[in-house]
Amino acid sequence: MDVRFLKHPQANIYLELMAYHVPKGNPAIPLQPKTFDMGGPRHIAMEVSNCNEVFDYLRRQEGVTMINRSENYHPVELEGFPITFFYWIDKYGIQWEMEEGRRVGISRGIA
Repeated sequence: MDVRFLKHPQANIYLELMAYHVPKGNPAIPLQPKTFDMGGPRHIAMEVSNCNEVFDYLRRQEGVTMINRSENYHPVELEGFPITFFYWIDKYGIQWEMEEGRRVGISRGIA
């Protein structure tokens, strides 16, 4: 098993990443679970410095599916707030949110 810990320096939280080699798990990737289903991560949000550049990069990557498959899908600017965001799904069915512009600490639960 491979294990890595990532520590966020300001929030002082750790993220543990694990990859199992033995026992050999089921290699089949399940159908897209819903974000509210049990059994693993379903939604991960990350703050990025340039939403449009990240969007363009991810859209070209193999195994990436935008949450809206329309050619017109693009990062959305939240009305009334300086926040831009978009969603994508990785090859493991995890929904990711990329967000730019939120001021850290202005909402309850955000460090």
